[in-house]
Amino acid sequence: MFKEFAVEPEAITGSYREFAYVVEKFGVPEGRWISRFPKAWKALVYESAKSKLSGTMELSKIEERLRRIADDILVASGRTPADPAVSWIEAAVAEHGARPFDAIVASVRRDAPPVVALEDLDAEHPCLAPNRQWIVARTSAALAGCCAPLIGVSRHITHQSEI
Repeated sequence: MFKEFAVEPEAITGSYREFAYVVEKFGVPEGRWISRFPKAWKALVYESAKSKLSGTMELSKIEERLRRIADDILVASGRTPADPAVSWIEAAVAEHGARPFDAIVASVRRDAPPVVALEDLDAEHPCLAPNRQWIVARTSAALAGCCAPLIGVSRHITHQSEI
C-alpha cells in the first residue's frame, strides 16, 4: 500500500533546498508518507533548522513550508520512541525493529536495518520505487483497510449514487 518513511529531522535541515527536495518526494500521489516519528516531528525539524540556519531567509522558508505540510504528506501512526533519552536514529532503529518502516532516511548510512543516507537519496533509489499495483482481496475488511489511510487524510468525501 503506502510506504511509511522515518525521516531524521537533522538530515533535512542543512538548507531549504535539502528540505524541499525531501518533502517533495512524499504525499498521497507519490504513495509515500513521512511518519510523525515522534509526534513532535515538525517541532524537531524547526528546532534543527533554527540551530543551523538562524537569522537566514532559508529558516523562514523552512518555517513557512512546515506550516503548509498537510496530512497527505505526514502520517500520524502512533509511533513513539521507547526511550526519549536516546538519539533520533537509535529510536528509529528500535521502532523499526518493533514495527518496520519502509525506509529510514538519515544523515548517515547504516546497514542493519537499512538506513538510507540523505546523500544517497534520489529519484532512482530503490526505496522510492512506487507500488502502483496493489492486490486487494475483495472482502469488506480488506477494502476498508486499503481505503482507511486515504479517508483519514481526506478533506472532502462525496458519495455518488448509481443512476
